[in-house]
Amino acid sequence: MRLVLAPTLLLLAACQQEPSFDERYEAAQKKVGTTAAGIEADMRKADQQAVADRRQLEAADAARQQQASGDN
Repeated sequence: MRLVLAPTLLLLAACQQEPSFDERYEAAQKKVGTTAAGIEADMRKADQQAVADRRQLEAADAARQQQASGDN
């Protein structure tokens, strides 16, 4: 009997209960939140770069216009 009882207890101890819906939902929510935060940070960087690029283009355009008006 002990030979049958010991492996059975070991199998029961090895089997873990699956996470509940709430636990799975919380884990998924955390993962989505982390991903969203990363995307938002990337978007902020892209927006800042776009502003810097636009300012640089506007400055170059103004310099060209100044140079063109000075050539006339």
